[in-house]
Amino acid sequence: LVGNLVDILLNLVKARRTESMKSKDFLQTVIDGYDEEATNSPNGQIILHDDEIVGQCLEMMIAGFETTSNNLSFIAYLLATNPDKQEKLHQAIDEYYKENENATLYEASEAIPYLDWVCQEALRLYAGVPRFSRFCRETVDVKGVTIPKGYVVSIGIQFIHDSAEHWEDPEMFRPERFNPEEKEGRHAMSYLPFGVGPRHCIATKFAIMEVRMAGLTVMRHTKFVTAPETKVPTVYAIVTQGAINGIHLKIQTR
Repeated sequence: LVGNLVDILLNLVKARRTESMKSKDFLQTVIDGYDEEATNSPNGQIILHDDEIVGQCLEMMIAGFETTSNNLSFIAYLLATNPDKQEKLHQAIDEYYKENENATLYEASEAIPYLDWVCQEALRLYAGVPRFSRFCRETVDVKGVTIPKGYVVSIGIQFIHDSAEHWEDPEMFRPERFNPEEKEGRHAMSYLPFGVGPRHCIATKFAIMEVRMAGLTVMRHTKFVTAPETKVPTVYAIVTQGAINGIHLKIQTR
């Protein structure tokens, strides 16, 4: 299946390079962006070859959608097991729509702070990717620790998110951690759901928008409650992080 998808994308990239009319989508943005860099570069080399562009598309489609699906599942679980937080979210949504009846879904998803806090806190407790790695190109000394050239450094995102050094009662679901007052003064590297630096997740803004909009669509008219089958998720954490046996909840209309 992946092989067929790669072939389709490669043919699509080649076709896009020869077409006079351009589409306004992710693929065209990547092609145009890197072609522009190639034109302006001193040696005239293309920054990304076709197979590398296909790799970016696959990352967007596979890594992006799976992690988003897992994130939404964990949000539903956390709201069902913390009904007071779910009620706060419902109140925030209702109050917004009372004053903005004709708001678009995108406008509403960007304008409800508590919705954003819920999404961020869920990613803290269940990071979409539990770790990431960086290749050390030069020997460096970091706070007395020497990292030799050629070593791969693995950064445990979930370990940092669970650290009591940076988070009070880290095991608790408390979206209020992400209000402006509490965020102020917090270490910049204590929250890394999308990585950091020039190689952080290419789809960060898209993923956040997607989760907010999907969550708002569901939460505006329904609520999650626990069921007899509801259990604390047993989590797998290989490349991405999700619930091994799924998450079992009931959903009720409001």
